[in-house]
Amino acid sequence: MEREAYLQSAQTALKALLDLPDAKPSSPPSTPLDRDTFEQASVLLSIEVADAIDRNQPERLSRAIRAAYAYTDYWSTAGVASWVFAAAMPERLAAGVRSVAAQVDTNLVEFAMKTLDTLTTNPPDPKIAIEGTRRRILEWRQNLKGQMRVDSLLKAYATSADGRPSLSQDLVAEVRSFAKRSGSAEYISQYMLLQEADVAISALMNFLDRAAEREDARIEKPAPEQHPVALLFVLFFKPDIEMAPKLVALRQEGIQILALTMRIIAAGMPADLSSFEHLAISPVSKLPFGYKVEGDTFVLERPRRANPP
Repeated sequence: MEREAYLQSAQTALKALLDLPDAKPSSPPSTPLDRDTFEQASVLLSIEVADAIDRNQPERLSRAIRAAYAYTDYWSTAGVASWVFAAAMPERLAAGVRSVAAQVDTNLVEFAMKTLDTLTTNPPDPKIAIEGTRRRILEWRQNLKGQMRVDSLLKAYATSADGRPSLSQDLVAEVRSFAKRSGSAEYISQYMLLQEADVAISALMNFLDRAAEREDARIEKPAPEQHPVALLFVLFFKPDIEMAPKLVALRQEGIQILALTMRIIAAGMPADLSSFEHLAISPVSKLPFGYKVEGDTFVLERPRRANPP
């Protein structure tokens, strides 16, 4: 059996992961989550979940779920971006559940629900993740030195920290106009660059301060006409930090994704999620999860507003 052979070949790594619920880390990670390592761990834990279900071993299933959250909760505290990326773990585990859907029964689901309920009440501290992100942004500011060619600046910040496009043609024009007003069409002086960086730092730090206390915190973007370079910097960091106010809600949303996957299978894929009441409502967007039965399977998605503020 391929699954059994894979688990045997990865025994050392799997044991290390399954031992994590008993570990007591003394401090948060000093580096962000490595995405390749995360993918490898999530695949291994997903297969462990599937094998535990297939063999009707509820204690083993519970251990695998707790190990997955011990792993993600530890790395989540490395920073906001790490927390957001690690929040994908439940979908990986749900894939393992789906692969053995015929073996999912009500008793097994109820046992798993108790584990998920315990995880709900013990989230990591989002303030630690926010502080890690704050520290890395301030380190970026300290390393920003010397004048910079406008073309180099635009190239360096054309995509955000997570690789998404963040530069519009309107903003390009504003940055070039700003450079000309500052004395050179080709270069932005160190003085002006650092001034713009400080405007960006103020906006980013103010947001992170509010995000630690309020779910409705928003990033106040610098005006492009006055501070286009500062706006460029803010847009570079924005995708990595914008979920900061909702980190605990994001983690809980993932728990509900996994719980719903198991409950939907055990219930024989109902036509809608109305019977699951609050479990079917995302704590992030306050919207119902997307759900659609497609043949002998179903689609379950995290709901997001079309135009988030």
